[in-house]
Amino acid sequence: MQWLQLAQILIVNALINYAYAQEMNKNDTKYSLPVITSDLKIAADLGHRIIKKGGNAVDAAISTTIAVGAINSFASGLGGGGFLLIYLPDGQCFEYNFRERAPMSVNIKNYTNAKDSRLGRKAVAIPSEILGLFTVHSNYGALPWCELFPEIIEMLRSGFHVPRILSEKLKEFEHIIRSDKGLSDTFIKNGKVASENDILTRPNLANTLEILATDPSSFYFGSVGKSLLSFINEDGVIITPDEFKQIHVIKKSVVPKVVNNTRVYAPSLPTTGYMLGLAMSVFDKLKLDKNTTEEELQVYLIKIYNELYSIRTQLEDLQDETKNIKSLMCHTQQKVVDQIVRNINEKKPFTPHKNNLAEDHGTTHINVMDAQGMMVALTSTINNYWGAGLMDPVTGIILNNQIDDFAFTEFSTLNGISSSRSGKNHIMPFKQPLSSAMPAFIMKDSDIYLLGASGGIRIPTAVISTLARIFISSSTIKEAILHPRLHYQGGHMIKLENKYTHKLPNMGINWNVIKDKQGEISSCVHIIKYNTIDKFAVASSDDRKRGAAVGIPFEDSEFSRDKNENLTKKRTQSYQFVTLPYTLTFYRNHNKY
Repeated sequence: MQWLQLAQILIVNALINYAYAQEMNKNDTKYSLPVITSDLKIAADLGHRIIKKGGNAVDAAISTTIAVGAINSFASGLGGGGFLLIYLPDGQCFEYNFRERAPMSVNIKNYTNAKDSRLGRKAVAIPSEILGLFTVHSNYGALPWCELFPEIIEMLRSGFHVPRILSEKLKEFEHIIRSDKGLSDTFIKNGKVASENDILTRPNLANTLEILATDPSSFYFGSVGKSLLSFINEDGVIITPDEFKQIHVIKKSVVPKVVNNTRVYAPSLPTTGYMLGLAMSVFDKLKLDKNTTEEELQVYLIKIYNELYSIRTQLEDLQDETKNIKSLMCHTQQKVVDQIVRNINEKKPFTPHKNNLAEDHGTTHINVMDAQGMMVALTSTINNYWGAGLMDPVTGIILNNQIDDFAFTEFSTLNGISSSRSGKNHIMPFKQPLSSAMPAFIMKDSDIYLLGASGGIRIPTAVISTLARIFISSSTIKEAILHPRLHYQGGHMIKLENKYTHKLPNMGINWNVIKDKQGEISSCVHIIKYNTIDKFAVASSDDRKRGAAVGIPFEDSEFSRDKNENLTKKRTQSYQFVTLPYTLTFYRNHNKY
């Protein structure tokens, strides 16, 4: 009997501890700066070590990005492009656009079915990631460029353990892996695709990174570019050497969207940064709070998404920047916000817009904040999982299929549903397609948020719903990120994550509900929140991709005022404090930024 009672006590204690652990998992972990969030812990660890060696947020973001692309190769890499948002300790904010561009010879007549823009050489746009990363580093990096690569190169030569997420994407897209020699030689061993914890080496990519570490121009003017062009043009000229030479990075100063006591910093077209500014403005006008029920919140979100994705179909990225600015201003001015709010508050039946936009799920996102207050939010992508399904066997570079982000009206899209893509964003020579990327900084009261997501077309709804739970429902960062998501972009189709259990709101619509498969990853959100008064950060990376936040726990840090107030005062003597609103409260006098 005593043994039975003891067993019962142990079981009860175990259940209590489990419940407590589950609850604790929803709480935010406090960190001292620097802190990094990434889809891949091994990459974030590497970035953190770069800072310890004397690097800054830019150096860490670059090394983390390259490591993620080298290991989680299904989502990003040197064969793609991206966007980077940087906030400097003196209060300046800049965006870097290194999105791929369509080749000059591109012609819509060459795309007669959906596969043409999704797989194969015609799907490839001009890669620009390495140029973007090098340009940012030239402006703001601290360590020499060549010092960002040795650890990644060694990892690729000696071998790395296959993460679970890579194993899953290899299995899910095995047909693509087996159809390309470069991919199959790398990821198929003994007749099977690599499994979790198998050891992989990538000597060809290691050789490429070794070249780029000392000569990044080789990607466009040297041996790396020559090999890539030879591979891309194997079946006929797609991209020319002159086009490689013409590719460039766009740097712009970012003017924040001001919403009462909140400032939103987000990049301009071709990203969806404007959606975030609009959503924050609409939230403010609606005056929602934590008393808003789950069903009410979902109704508001669906109506907001309906308006935002409708606006997206009216935009495109033109080479004429003046037209871009005018178009964006036309769709984001205050009267547009007021009209969206009126549409949401109207009592008449809900009217869905018909916005048929293509679904994709690639991309990776990284946030970094260093101890000097420099912040970086970086979104990188090769577009769909495994891009164009092509790896150059010489360089080890997997090529993007960014052409698929243009709008094609000749064939069905949206995962086989019979409808044509609507709006603008049509393919043109050297044009950038619209992107769903949403790297951003939000400054509200004494809190600073670094954020972004992966997930293609679902990025905006993932980010906006997460922020709604933080700012409206008062959820912790972790709770908000973990909450199952609903995706809606117009029409009668609504997409739910597999763990979504809420009842869909009754809006007079016969919803065509598509639920994600078990284990399917539709979007991943990463957030760092830094409090400028208490000097600690909370950070969370989405568990959907087994992401990780890396930093020094605040309680164990020499910056913890709770443990040693005098030490904190001593450490801050080398900083100049400023009173500008919405900037960090310090920067080093002697820093070169």
